[in-house]
This record gives sequence, structure tokens and C-alpha cells, in this order.
Amino acid sequence: MTTIELTDVGPVEHVTIPLPEGGGITVLRGRNDIGKSVSLEASQRALGGKQTVSRRDGAAGPGKITGPGITLTVGAATRTKGELECLSLEDRLTVAALVDPQIKDPVAADAARIKTLCNLTGVKADISLFDNDCACDASTKTSTAATLVEMAASFKRDMEQVARDEEDEAKKLYADANAHQTRADAVDNTAECDGDKLQEAHTAAVAELTRVTTLRDASNEADRTAADSRAAMEKAVAYYEGKTLKELAPICDAARDLAEKLREQYEIAQQAVTNAVRDAKAARNHEATMKTWQADLDKADDARAKPFADDIILDCQHDVYNTKEAIEKGAVMRDAKKSADTATAAFEDARAATKAAERYREAAASTDAVLSCAIQCEAISVRDGRLVTTCDRGEVFYAERSRGTRWKIAIDIAVARLRDQDPDAPAILAVPQEAWEGLDYQNRAELLAHCLEREVNLLTAEADTVAPAEGNGNLRAEVYQT
Repeated sequence: MTTIELTDVGPVEHVTIPLPEGGGITVLRGRNDIGKSVSLEASQRALGGKQTVSRRDGAAGPGKITGPGITLTVGAATRTKGELECLSLEDRLTVAALVDPQIKDPVAADAARIKTLCNLTGVKADISLFDNDCACDASTKTSTAATLVEMAASFKRDMEQVARDEEDEAKKLYADANAHQTRADAVDNTAECDGDKLQEAHTAAVAELTRVTTLRDASNEADRTAADSRAAMEKAVAYYEGKTLKELAPICDAARDLAEKLREQYEIAQQAVTNAVRDAKAARNHEATMKTWQADLDKADDARAKPFADDIILDCQHDVYNTKEAIEKGAVMRDAKKSADTATAAFEDARAATKAAERYREAAASTDAVLSCAIQCEAISVRDGRLVTTCDRGEVFYAERSRGTRWKIAIDIAVARLRDQDPDAPAILAVPQEAWEGLDYQNRAELLAHCLEREVNLLTAEADTVAPAEGNGNLRAEVYQT
């Protein structure tokens, strides 16, 4: 049987601590102040712990601690010889730190527990353990965190902040989208809105209005000219007293004949010819004037033959007004379409931002899964940064379980971790006296069964509560039996 022997250490003169083959529980017993705690701490020092040990007062030589493959000489300084030939967690875990890390704030206390468990499993802070799609948005503080617990807490804060930013952006985008959509819905978009086509129609309407207005003005001018010509003709007819060209033609001929025949009467005849020519000229002017006035009358008659109705002008004016109004409405419709397109794009961006926010929320929540995986404990998991266990009441915070239950779970975890290191090597775990005394008989039986199953030796202590049958309460080590 493997043993740990203490000689002249603290108040202990000598004690042999048996460690049964195949695992089990060894309990240091005795009355108070007999050296149980010192013996337990000395054993932990031999198993690789940092506990301080001292030589027994009055001892003739240095104290000695002998364990599997190792010997510690305790004097003014403690010297170690050999190499420990069993598995231990003393260099990585103090089980008491899991049960009560001496921190009042429950969240901070659980953070310390998780840190201890991560140290036990050896999982280091590594940003790649978290959501790779979102890790690029983690802060420098997060990516350079010293421990996985600090990294997880910082990563969660980062992701929640990014999620809030995305949610704020989504709200803004939804508000913008709704505003644009409201403006778009307020406009009837069934009419033509092509600016070029509407401008072409308006230009054509203006040209038609110009054309018919010009025709109307020409018709009116022709009417005025005809009226003036008719009045002039009537006046000329009324006041003209001379002969016509037809009447004067034979007279002129007779005058010429008379001039030829009667040279002697030349002067008289010449005067007659001059008068006839003058009268003929006046007659020709009269005829020309009459033809001009008649032409004006004919034009007026032609214009009146095609009467121009005022309602045509009104129709053209309405067309010009309507096409101009259509251009303005087309501009409004195009703006409405732009608003609708902007709303569609904003809705898409808002949905993308909402989805991103959900993704970051999921990434923040995934830190619990990362920590749960890191601590590698079936009995404990992480929820919202807290350690939780499952019992008949459902999920309960580990910190709210009874002290005895916490010790039972913590010891089970330590025992399991010991065996995970090496399934065959001897393994020893030291447990404080207060832990063992806090366990009821059922927990003790379950713990013993666990140690035997895993072939792990558990070393602890317990004060005598009744007078022993022999030994007067002196220090002794006993293998625990149910």
C-alpha cells in the first residue's frame, strides 16, 4: 500500500497516511489542534502544492515528508528530492476555490470559478474559440485578454454593443423606409411619367395652339381688310364721275383720227388727246384699285368659307394646360418612384441589419457554450456567465446549492480531471477538512464510489465528535468505510 509519512512537521511527531490500492478515501482523525490540518497541508506540499510547512518545535533534526517517489526535508528551508510518482492537481487547482472563491458578488464569484476550471482543463484564451464570423468585430482588448473568462466577458460585451449598433441602424433604416414608402404611396403612379414623352406632348400642344391662334388672327385680319375694301369700293363708285375706259376708247380713236386729218386743228386735238390719256390713266388706276379691293373681298370670302370656331382655341388651350400639368405630375411620380425604390433598398438594409444584430446576439450568447465546453464538466454548465447545475428543481445556480453539494460536485470534478490526465497512474487529491465535514452520509458514499470507480485516492480530515475507543483523540489516519 502506498503511504505518505510525516515526521516532525508542525505539531505532528509522526503519522503514516495509508493510500489504498485501487483508490478510496483516507481520513485524518483526532481532536482539535492535534495536527490534522497541518498534516493535510504537508501532504498537499508533497503533492506539488505551495503550502508552507515547518519543522516541529523541539525536534532533534529536520522534519521529513515522504510520499510516492518524493522526499521533502523541512528545516530552515524545505528541500525536495526525487520526483512525484502519482497524479495530483495541487499545482493547478485548489478545490476550495471552486466551492467558495471568497468573492461576495455572485457573478464575479462564478467568473473566478470558471477561471479556475479553465485553468484545470488547460484551455487558454483564444479568440478562435468564439464565433469566427463575428470575431473580426471583437475589440483589441478582447483579442488580447489574458484568460478565457476575461476574453468571453469582453467578447460578449463587444458583440452586444455591435448588436445594439446594428439594431439602432435597423430602426433608423426602417423609419427612413417607412417615410419614403408613405411619400410614394401618396402618389397615383398609374399615369405616364416619362419626362421626355410628357415634354414632347406638351411641345406638340403648344405648337398646335400657336397654329390655330395664327389661323384665327389671319381670319380676323382678312375680315377687317374685306370690310375696309368694301367700304372704299362703295365710296369710289359713289363719287367717281368720269368715263370708263370702254367709253373713252372710241373718243381717243376719233381724236387721233381727227389729229391726222386735221393738222391745223393739232393743238386742239393734242389737248383733247392729253385729256383723254389723263382720263384713261385715272380710269386705269380706278380699275386697279377696284381689282385690289375685289381681291381683298375674295380673300375675306375664302376665309369665311372656312369659318374658325372659338372652341378649337379653347380645346388647344386645355391641351396645353393638361400637358403642362402632366409634366408636373410626372415629376412628382418620378420622385415617388425614387422614394419607393429608396424605401425598398432601406427595407432590405434594415432587414440585413436586424439579421446581423440577431447574429451578433447569438455570438454573444455563444460565449456560454464556449465556456461550458472549456470547463468540460457534465454536472455544471454556463448560463449568462453563471455556473448552473441541474437538480429536481430544474436548473439552479451552483452558488445557491448547499455547501455540502458544492463540495461534492467540486470533488467529483477534481477526481475526474485527475483520471483524465492518465487513466492508469496513481492519483491523489487532498480535500480540506471543512469540505469533508460538510458532506452528509449519502454524499460521502457517492464520493467513495466515485473514487473507487476512478481509482483515485482522496485525502481529507475530520475532527472527533465523540471520544474514540482508544488513543485519546490522538492524530491518526483511517481508510474510510461506508
